[in-house]
Order: sequence, then structure tokens, then C-alpha cells
Amino acid sequence: MTDLTSALEVVLQDSGYRTAPVSVEGVPSVLFEDEALLGFVAVFEDVRTLLGRWQAVETALLTRYAPHLQVAGDKAWNVYCAFLSPAAASLTEQRELDWIEENQERTRKIAAAGVMGKEELYGAPLPVLPIQYQAVCPART
Repeated sequence: MTDLTSALEVVLQDSGYRTAPVSVEGVPSVLFEDEALLGFVAVFEDVRTLLGRWQAVETALLTRYAPHLQVAGDKAWNVYCAFLSPAAASLTEQRELDWIEENQERTRKIAAAGVMGKEELYGAPLPVLPIQYQAVCPART
């Protein structure tokens, strides 16, 4: 779990975020921030635990960092919470993860399972990462 958290921290740092490892409710997490947004990534061992505890973890993170959020200005309107697990999700669990992402109360949310390889490490937090590729138009002749 620590390896996944550390790998996510590197991905976020490579994307220009300042990061800090934290733990809340016994769940390893990463705090990330740049000039435009801030957020948290919490990593759960399995999908069932993620589905059962994401709300408590979100509440605990927001409570712990409330003073920071209060002075964040406009950035406080752009807070993300990502809930990830390296374990694969069943079809039913995947629907429940999708429902988490549709929940716009308090924070914007990302929920993903099966986050293990490089593709998933960059794919799961994609909404908060800068555009990876720049489109190039062919020169006119």
C-alpha cells in the first residue's frame, strides 16, 4: 500500500503539485496542492473497504485540514478527494465507484479500483493532471 501511495505522490509531483504523505482513519493518503486546486488521495487495500469508508475518510480529511481550506481562497472551491484501491472491482462494485464520482457534495471525487500499473497510476487521477499530450496540426503545403 505504501508503494502505491509513494508512486501516486511521484505522479502528482511530476505534474507540478506539492505533496505530503498523511494518514487519516488509518488510511494512507497523499495531500496535493498547486496554485489552482488542492486535494487528497486515499488508498484502500480493497474495494469493499473503500466503499464502506470513503465518506468517513473524506470527512476526517476535511475536518483535519479545515484551517488550511479556510485560507485557501478560491482554491477551496476546487477540492478533490480521490479514493483508490489496487484491488479489482466487481461489476456491482464498479457501479458503486461510479456513484461516488457522481456525488458532488463537499468535494469533487475520483474513485477507482485496479490501480496497480503505470497506466492506472496516470489514468486514475487524470482529472487533476495536466494534459499529457499536445495536439500538433500538420503544416500546410
